[in-house]
Amino acid sequence: MPIQIAFERSTAGPVVICDHCGKRIDTANNGNALFLEEHCNGQSRIIGPIVFTHKVCNGDFETAHKPAKDQIWAFNDLDVFLVYLTRNLKVDFPNATRRADLLSNIL
Repeated sequence: MPIQIAFERSTAGPVVICDHCGKRIDTANNGNALFLEEHCNGQSRIIGPIVFTHKVCNGDFETAHKPAKDQIWAFNDLDVFLVYLTRNLKVDFPNATRRADLLSNIL
């Protein structure tokens, strides 16, 4: 699973792990979110799980995980993917940030 909880100093928090090299993706602009897109009878659909890679690992990941016929690896830059995700989840950033800061001070 590419999203894990990492312990650093006295706190813990989620981090994204590259599905190719197994190392942490330290900055969002250094990663991609990949997903398989299937094209059949003029229709497209997304299949399978979302995977994460460093931008430099992306090509090697795709080579190692060749999609089936009529499938391609599509991707979003990780920073853009996160914006889409937070919009779709309707994240209230001021409230979520305040609560995260409060929890960080407790832990």
